[in-house]
Amino acid sequence: MSHLVSVAQLIHLQRAEEHDTGPAVRLLDVRWRLDRPEGRPEYLRAHLPGAVYVDLENELARRGEPAEGRHPLPDTDDLQRAARGWGLDDGDIAVAYDDNRSVPAARLWWLLRRLGVDVRVLDGGIRAWAAEGMPLERGDVLPQAGGITFEGDSGGVIVLDEIEAFRDSGSAARRSHARAVQRRAHGDRPGRRAHPRCGQPSCDGDRRR
Repeated sequence: MSHLVSVAQLIHLQRAEEHDTGPAVRLLDVRWRLDRPEGRPEYLRAHLPGAVYVDLENELARRGEPAEGRHPLPDTDDLQRAARGWGLDDGDIAVAYDDNRSVPAARLWWLLRRLGVDVRVLDGGIRAWAAEGMPLERGDVLPQAGGITFEGDSGGVIVLDEIEAFRDSGSAARRSHARAVQRRAHGDRPGRRAHPRCGQPSCDGDRRR
């Protein structure tokens, strides 16, 4: 299953919901830019019908220490509370989009997917939707609170200290591997003798063909 959906595929999912032949589809607008972290003004001017605004700075990240980077991952309980505020229920399909090459939407996709949510990203974002002549709406969408419960594995995260330890152990492993390769190149293997390879100088100085 692809985690990207086209405009046509999104419409198909929405029609299946309308005819009670598919799960509910929740549209999540994750517009954010490094130079304009607050995407709500753009959302209020135009968004996909029914889409709920997701605040990347405050819902998909938490405030941390400078050493933790610009956007530390949110606590799982806080993220679940936010997802319920977006109207998500168990079994829903979440479709995230943005206007920034799917970078913010990909963050939401990864955060929710690792916690067991069926989540997709709209290929091309709001621009692709508008390019197909599909309707947009203005204003805020305030959905009824959902009751989603996260279930997946919240792992898959490594902290800075673990990276440094991994780097150090990797350096030691690479040094050990290099020594082993060097020994093998010189024939230093139990029960084996080194012989000139094809094209290498032989013992009498000739080249073997």
